[in-house]
Amino acid sequence: MLSSGAAVGVFQLESSGMQDLLVKLKPGCFEDIIALVALYRPGPIESGMIDDFIACKHGRQKVEYLLPELESILKETYGVIVYQEQVMQIAQKLAGYSLGQADILRKAMGKKKAEVMAAQKQSFLDGALENRVDSPKAEEIFDLMAQFAEYGFNKSHSAAYGYIAYQTAYLKAHYPVEFMAGLLMEDMNNTDKVIKNIAECRNMGIKVLPPDVNVSELSFTVVDQDIRFGLAAVKNVGGKAAAEIIRVREIEGVYKSLFDLCCRLDLSKVNRRVLESLIKSGAFDGEEVPRHRLFAAIDSAMENGQSASRDRVCGQQSLFAFAGEELAREDACYPDDAASWSDKEQLTYERDVLGFYLSSHPLQRYVDELKRCTTSSVAELVNCENSVQMRIGGLLTSVRSKRTKNGKIMAFAVLEDLSGSVEVTLFEETFTKAKEFIENDEPLILDGRVEINDDHTKAKMLVSEVFGLEEALSKVIEKVVMTLSLEQAAPARLAMLQDVLQRHHGNCPAFMNILMPDCEVVMALENFPLQPSADLVHEVKSLYGGNGVRIVEFVS
Repeated sequence: MLSSGAAVGVFQLESSGMQDLLVKLKPGCFEDIIALVALYRPGPIESGMIDDFIACKHGRQKVEYLLPELESILKETYGVIVYQEQVMQIAQKLAGYSLGQADILRKAMGKKKAEVMAAQKQSFLDGALENRVDSPKAEEIFDLMAQFAEYGFNKSHSAAYGYIAYQTAYLKAHYPVEFMAGLLMEDMNNTDKVIKNIAECRNMGIKVLPPDVNVSELSFTVVDQDIRFGLAAVKNVGGKAAAEIIRVREIEGVYKSLFDLCCRLDLSKVNRRVLESLIKSGAFDGEEVPRHRLFAAIDSAMENGQSASRDRVCGQQSLFAFAGEELAREDACYPDDAASWSDKEQLTYERDVLGFYLSSHPLQRYVDELKRCTTSSVAELVNCENSVQMRIGGLLTSVRSKRTKNGKIMAFAVLEDLSGSVEVTLFEETFTKAKEFIENDEPLILDGRVEINDDHTKAKMLVSEVFGLEEALSKVIEKVVMTLSLEQAAPARLAMLQDVLQRHHGNCPAFMNILMPDCEVVMALENFPLQPSADLVHEVKSLYGGNGVRIVEFVS
């Protein structure tokens, strides 16, 4: 199992800001990684220390030392004070401090108490004078150390983080599936982290497969080049029920059906709530029976299971003990009149028991449109500067509203996209506009000020503007271009296309490119200005069987 430090390490190296710095720095030794971990914080970034560090490393800027004596201390960091230990070494070398006195100086600089700093400064200057250090130069060095103390970092901590980051980055590069499975296992009880890790798996081309009563172990496991969801990670299942399902499966073989499972298990350990969650999660999908029919058959399956259990206690064998496989294949076991689950309902149930959408996502069809209308994904917000204005998009959930002292309404909610979720605050005007999208479970775009905590691990947003996705697209899309082959532009197909375009009438200019054998014909569809939307893209692609990624393009 990976430690939490491993997760911190590899994702610290892989944050977008850190990746940019790694490219610029081109680390040539482990000490460079240690320094970068120490420098990658708001203080050093804002002060320009990182830029100086990188410029000096690559010879674009001359390394300078205020005194020759400082070279042995600051050489590894190209003349830049990076670590708290360097402050202590400077105090020792220039002012004759003992290790204990140097540590007191370090603590005083960190606390920034004026009277303590004044006393320390005088002590430093007196010691420097005894060591024949020029007083103005000593004062300049002390002020530089005091300035550094505002964002100083402990080298031993940085080395530990850097070492873990280096190791875990190696594991991720060479054993990506195993690494991500370990990370998912470590973060299993933290939904936000699991969402982030699964999004990372998708970016890496690694499939995260749903739980399966015949394949899954307790936690996340590697299956070929995929990762299988663990049974114990399903809400309401728990370790004991999952362990019982796995134990019986290993002794007696795979389960042929829901009925077979109920007949073979101790239903005091695997109760109705467990079965409901397993069905909602997709753990019985291998039976190839729709989830709504499986769900409707739970009572019947449990009755058969309880009957089989009574027979076992009496030393008898029931018909079901011998005919589990045949029973599993009889449609009569599963009610034909069970109310179907819509795609939306099935995904909602899946999210209820897994904590997130796994088999699909309501936002999946809007991926391209959301990217065009936003300046950041939710997961990337923690890498932003504090108080910066950003635009994000997704679905609003977990909405809580209240009245302020002056009688106005404000709301706290969670915005979720494919990368994760973030808390957002909306005041009366923005909340009123957002309500229709919340009620219809439609994606929306939020513009607002980002608030980042001190260690850049959590972000929030104070929302200033709300846009529907179509409204936002209208602001960024200049034209809609459709590219069709000569066959796709046949009169019968064009007549059907016309019906689609009429349903998406708007104000955005539209053009059609027809690919001829020797040329490309471009036509302006003056009578068919369009409203850019994900529905337009999907309807046109569905008309042509999804062939050709260029069928519909939004041009900014």
